[in-house]
Amino acid sequence: MSRPRTDRLRYYTWYTKNNKRNSSPNPSPNLMFPKVVAFETSGVLFSGDLRKDVWGKGPGASKTLANNVEQVSERVLRDKSNSQNTVELYEDIPRIIHHVLQSGAALAIVSRTQSKDLSDRVLYFFHAIDPKTNVGKPIIKMVKYDEVVDEPKIKHFGRIQGWHKCTYKDIVGGQLLSLFEDN
Repeated sequence: MSRPRTDRLRYYTWYTKNNKRNSSPNPSPNLMFPKVVAFETSGVLFSGDLRKDVWGKGPGASKTLANNVEQVSERVLRDKSNSQNTVELYEDIPRIIHHVLQSGAALAIVSRTQSKDLSDRVLYFFHAIDPKTNVGKPIIKMVKYDEVVDEPKIKHFGRIQGWHKCTYKDIVGGQLLSLFEDN
């Protein structure tokens, strides 16, 4: 179960002020920032659940699960075939992602969601400001490590650690903000 958004933001703020583990470039020269910041999707980036056994099951659903996502507003998406299935991007997430990237960290998504295509489509609709261009861009386009696989998260982090050639302590998992509810 994830903590309320204000607790996640409070922890993130504390972490960025107090972590001195590496010397990645960032806006404040007195702060050290992790090399990789990983976020879970449901409950951390957005509210709602992306269960493939629920999404795209209503009347008129597309056979391609990801094609059942439609944008309601800048922060709200719903299932075209069942308007009861929605996800809402937490208000502070675009600012946090901008800060992570501006600080020189790589962005990772780690999720046990069963449909990578559905997860990627949702993150395509949600935007954040790309610090390189100062223009809004789909979050998924700024993700370096897209680990959406239904397997224990230790495997996700193991692959990221190997690809990025860093230690586990150089990776902070966004799900740590909710103290890892599962593997």
